[in-house]
Amino acid sequence: LKEHAPYIVKLEDGNDFARKLFTGLKPPLGLWEKELGIFIRSRASLAELRKHFRKFTRVQDENGKWYYFRFWESKYLVNYNRLIKDDLERVNRWYLLAGDRLEIIVPNLKDKSIIQISTKENLQHQMPNKSFLLADVERMSFQETRRHEIHEKIRKYLIERNDKFADVVLKRQKELLDIIIGQAEHYGIRIEKAVGDFAEASLINEKPLDQDMIIKKILTSDYHPLDKGRLVLKDVKTRLGK
Repeated sequence: LKEHAPYIVKLEDGNDFARKLFTGLKPPLGLWEKELGIFIRSRASLAELRKHFRKFTRVQDENGKWYYFRFWESKYLVNYNRLIKDDLERVNRWYLLAGDRLEIIVPNLKDKSIIQISTKENLQHQMPNKSFLLADVERMSFQETRRHEIHEKIRKYLIERNDKFADVVLKRQKELLDIIIGQAEHYGIRIEKAVGDFAEASLINEKPLDQDMIIKKILTSDYHPLDKGRLVLKDVKTRLGK
């Protein structure tokens, strides 16, 4: 996992990496647009910060199942913080280290601003005794963020491949996509590539795919989701000459 694992780096004045990180130029001269992670301000040492955040990189749920908790990706952390902001135990667990209040700064590339996350001044400086377990609040947060991310990727994918869809206003695009993705999930199609194929086939077909008996047979089969998406798209394109 070396290429995808989180790294913690101390930023110092005059350092070449720090300079590249804060420039607006595109890589390799600048790194800002790559959304490399989150920024932490603290009086703690690098070793103390590493020990603190390592507790959250790989976590268990109440059933003992392990998960990679990708809090270092800004889009996940912002949504997660919104959900836990009134949960004293979780806020203390995340943003207090040896009595010091951590501050996390998240770049918001959409409007070129930053989002600052920290504990409130009046929170009790008391760390929870029990170990961190992934609960419904974390699952909900990350599933919502991941779902939004996939929706946006598929929306852009369809804009490039379907002129009619590209001409529809944004609100209607999202409404159509919600319906289509819901139909895909009904038939067990949740993998991003497969959902993209299913959505493209739906737009070409211009009516619900499962109204066609041949396609419905594919959708209700035991095929792998990737094969379902691929075969449905191939069938629609072949019959409609696309």
